[in-house]
Amino acid sequence: MERLHMHQIRDVIYRVRQGQSDRQIARDLGVSRLTVKKYRVLGEKEGYLAGSGGLPTNAELMAAIGRSEGHTSELQSLR
Repeated sequence: MERLHMHQIRDVIYRVRQGQSDRQIARDLGVSRLTVKKYRVLGEKEGYLAGSGGLPTNAELMAAIGRSEGHTSELQSLR
């Protein structure tokens, strides 16, 4: 699975909110369906797909991605 830039992840979340299929999003963005699924599942888990609020910020996405991949922040690891 590819790693996407923050604006691409927000684009995936936006497109999922709009009802586009994983296949269509993957085709439009030039990524695999597994990558789209990864970020769709993350969006569902974090509540980003509700559509009532704005898109997540870079900081929110970075925190969510870190949690989903089991990473701790560098600051925590230095303590």
